[in-house]
Amino acid sequence: MDFRKKLMFKIYRVWFVRRVLPVVVFEVFSVMLGAHLFSRSVYVVRVLEGAAAATTESPFRLFNYLWYALLHSRVEVKVEIAIALVFAGLFLWSIKRAIVSYEVLRRTAISGRTDTAEK
Repeated sequence: MDFRKKLMFKIYRVWFVRRVLPVVVFEVFSVMLGAHLFSRSVYVVRVLEGAAAATTESPFRLFNYLWYALLHSRVEVKVEIAIALVFAGLFLWSIKRAIVSYEVLRRTAISGRTDTAEK
């Protein structure tokens, strides 16, 4: 590796540790806490057992079963599911942001440009 590539790799590593890693760690712990609280619900266990039984006939029945289970669930369960979906979306967004930023940094390092405004 030449000097420029080594330097850019170190810069990326520092950026990743300071910017991306704390967000990902926070989101993982939040999802774990949410999953722990969510799993304490007896309703979730029953839905998953029913979902396993529904998939034996057809995979499409699984979506139908989960949709009707969600519609007929308590408000607390619906809120827990919504929070879990929001955290999952944030987690995926963080991963996408890290990959895109890495690609931009890598392309800049390879091309040797100092400004990224020009194409």
